[in-house]
Amino acid sequence: MFSNTLMKKSSEARRITLCTTLALTLFSCSSEPLPRTPGLRPSVMMVVVDTLRRDHLGAYGYGREVSPHIDAFAESAVVFDRAYAQSPSTKPSMASLFTSTLPSHHGTIFNEHALPEHYVTLAEVFQSAGYETAGFGENPIIRADFDFDQGFEEYETQSHRHSIRNDGPNDGFDRSVRDWLGDHAHEEFFLMVHYVDPHSPYWAPEPFRGRFSSTDGPAGQDLNVLSSDLDDVDEAIAKYDEEVLYIDQRFGGLLDRLDELDIHDETIVILLSDHGEAFGEHGQFHHSHSVYSELINIPLMISPNSQMKTGRRPEPVQHVDLFPTLMDLTGISIATLGLDDIQNLQGASLVDSKRSQLEQRGVISEHLRVGWGDRMRSVVSGQLKLIEYLDSDRLEVFHADLDPSDTIDQRDATSPEVWNRLYALFPPLDEKGPPTVNPEIEIDPDLKEELRMLGYLPEEHARAF
Repeated sequence: MFSNTLMKKSSEARRITLCTTLALTLFSCSSEPLPRTPGLRPSVMMVVVDTLRRDHLGAYGYGREVSPHIDAFAESAVVFDRAYAQSPSTKPSMASLFTSTLPSHHGTIFNEHALPEHYVTLAEVFQSAGYETAGFGENPIIRADFDFDQGFEEYETQSHRHSIRNDGPNDGFDRSVRDWLGDHAHEEFFLMVHYVDPHSPYWAPEPFRGRFSSTDGPAGQDLNVLSSDLDDVDEAIAKYDEEVLYIDQRFGGLLDRLDELDIHDETIVILLSDHGEAFGEHGQFHHSHSVYSELINIPLMISPNSQMKTGRRPEPVQHVDLFPTLMDLTGISIATLGLDDIQNLQGASLVDSKRSQLEQRGVISEHLRVGWGDRMRSVVSGQLKLIEYLDSDRLEVFHADLDPSDTIDQRDATSPEVWNRLYALFPPLDEKGPPTVNPEIEIDPDLKEELRMLGYLPEEHARAF
């Protein structure tokens, strides 16, 4: 039977590992990485860009030149034109990404929730399969305090990019990632990198400031989930795009690092975001308040390999699909790892040979936070999207191809048979709550201030967080 406690290193083992690593770093005669052993399974580098809208990348048709490195990566990658976040909020989306379950199942909904330890995470599977695992993140809402470090032998959060103390580049974070890659280039590894930009407040470090904007200082400094106004939307978008440009350079640096270590061809690279950002499209700003397109339409790109060929993919896909996809791409069989109590994965593999399995299903997004706008969920199937408001009888239908911004409700023009078929694709939703009772973590004052800067603590909330 799987034991999360056994999978995590003890504090003593961690101390010995750290001391050994420091000794090797200080006394090694050469900084050259060890050569990669032939015949190893592919490594995985998953890069999550917080708050990144799909339609703000050149690879998806954006007119402003904000993403040259990402766009170049897309030219030879598998690009999913219709990828959807499981939630418009970081914590539930990342929990879905890690567990391949919907928010209504894993229950990690509010910002004080921890990820339940009885779930087997993607990192735990990689660790059980013999991979070296590490996670580096900048958003404090998924730091180790909330048990998002399950399965990661090293898990580090440097959450200073959007704080009063530091609005400069997070160079120390980037060095940590580069160093870790250098130390483990010769091994099979699973690396997760989570950048917080382009999250509000929108204020890129030098030399990216002023590339598109014309005013000094941050925009959206007081934005939160309840915001319905912004002084200068165009200027805020320009500063948001400057943060995208900053992240694009950092992503390019990661790809360069793989080239330096001569492991680019042996590493599966995934680029995606946890959710999008609203700029007033449906009367609100920030995120965490709806399942409209500006918040759940995300980029997803995967480097090509023998099981996934370069090209554009038009079918709807979602966060929970990454877990089974990576199992196929790395050749890991969960059944052989002895993980007897692993949850039922709710995603589907995206490898080319299994595309037919994606045709009739519904892709689900859920916004379940009480007090953070109207609770709602959506299902996408084919070219249609159905939105259900959970606290009323309101239903909306949108045509994803003709109306990608969810602006024209087509329910009255859609036959009841059609939207009933869409509604039947929703999984059962227990009004008593998710099957998991999530532990709640007490938020310390320093973390509260960081969350407030990110717009996660509006005073008017029905709940504390």
